[in-house]
Amino acid sequence: MRAIIYTNNPTREEALIIDSELKSRKHSSQICATWDIQIPFKEDTLPEADLVYVVTPVLFSGTSFELANRMIALEEWNRSCVLVNPFISLLQSTKAHFTQYCQRLGIPHPRTLITEDPQKALDFGVDLFNEGQKIIMKPIARGEGAGIRLLKPMKPDTLLRYLLWYSTEYGDRVFYMQEYVENLGYDIRFFVINGKIVGRMKRTSSQDFRYNLAQGGLSETYPTKEFDQLALNAAKAVGAEIAGVDIMPTREKAVALEVNLYPGFRGLIETTGVQVNKLIVDYFETLT
Repeated sequence: MRAIIYTNNPTREEALIIDSELKSRKHSSQICATWDIQIPFKEDTLPEADLVYVVTPVLFSGTSFELANRMIALEEWNRSCVLVNPFISLLQSTKAHFTQYCQRLGIPHPRTLITEDPQKALDFGVDLFNEGQKIIMKPIARGEGAGIRLLKPMKPDTLLRYLLWYSTEYGDRVFYMQEYVENLGYDIRFFVINGKIVGRMKRTSSQDFRYNLAQGGLSETYPTKEFDQLALNAAKAVGAEIAGVDIMPTREKAVALEVNLYPGFRGLIETTGVQVNKLIVDYFETLT
């Protein structure tokens, strides 16, 4: 198998681990950075491959011109080889897409608004504050808890100033606002490969409302299967073949928070002992 790991961060640990696993099995593997590609495609300007694994959100981290350039490479690979995750799911991998699919498919999800209109964002926030609720602000396409903020009730003029600052600093002028769900003090990260749960871990934090390991959260194994179907439904909603799914149990029900098509897995390996890198390459071998 000729495999390419496509990324805008060639030093990312997951890219290096998968590359090493592929090579240990005598497959041809190459980490290809977004800036390695030139257009038009001639001879070796677009590396030939049987399979391309997109390990970082190349279509949602960069300027609009960079994204257009990367789209051309992915479109060309999509015509000639296997893309993981599928091309359509790569296009639908934002938090905003997931929120829309939860609404359409009836997947439990916190009340959420995504808008470019500051007035609509303000109205949504004021309504939640009037209910005594807190608000979560998120960038629509970042992982590992980056940029997520928790807002407690404040005056409308103060909220408006914060929204305008946040949208410039983190949101690129898109407001992703979500009701803060009172929870049981933990969430669960599921790792999904080809419609199967291969690992679960419970994440907690005594220092932060975010439970991400990248933000200092702690983890332990979570053997219970009670939320497996919800996690699988969430992954299926965006067409993900390899994904990390975050589920948050509450006193009333569990809600799906996010599907990450570019999940880290070092923490899952260390917590559970499940060799996710080997399972990912096992799956690659079934596709070529």
